[in-house]
Amino acid sequence: GEQPIHWAVEQGRLEILRVILADAEVDVNCMTSYGYPPLVLASAKRGHSRVVKILLENGRVDVNQKDIWGSTAFGLAFFYRKADVVTLLLNDPRVEVRAHDSDIDYRESPNIGESLLHHAARDGDCAAKLTRALLEDAKGRFNVNQLDNQGRTPLHLASFNGGVNLMKLLVWESRVDVNVVDIRGQTALHVACMAGNSYAVRILLTHPDIDVNA
Repeated sequence: GEQPIHWAVEQGRLEILRVILADAEVDVNCMTSYGYPPLVLASAKRGHSRVVKILLENGRVDVNQKDIWGSTAFGLAFFYRKADVVTLLLNDPRVEVRAHDSDIDYRESPNIGESLLHHAARDGDCAAKLTRALLEDAKGRFNVNQLDNQGRTPLHLASFNGGVNLMKLLVWESRVDVNVVDIRGQTALHVACMAGNSYAVRILLTHPDIDVNA
């Protein structure tokens, strides 16, 4: 059954959680009856960033522990688009992150060759905060020009259905190459035009290096 630590995590009871974690006898990595350890529970089920922060401050917490389905706290925080939690986890040197991970969206059919930035860019403006968290990763683990199996960068995917916020993030990221050509011979500008994404077209055209004749 559930332990007091699970209740404190689920309810966001910060002071009670601190008291529980201070007890050396408490198993801080114990599973709930449905297979979630405390950190994964906080990251995925509730998305409590303050709860996650407290757990990360405890040296006994296994930051890479998996639930019974094989998912980590980072994996589920990313899946549920919890940008604040993703940032906390990225900033913890103990957390293992695979920037190129086709298994991160384990509940969807994997798009082979896509990086985490591809996954975020595919979601459009609703994942703009998540995209920013990946771009601001202090360790630079995410290649902004990574190609998927169709030769597309995250910018290609964002240009299809991305709104103003996402497009500005990617287009004005200094590391992004706005003129990458995919295996169909299409640049991000081609994609935006064919998709009828006027926001993306306008923002791409403001970039000084955009090649309108590519």
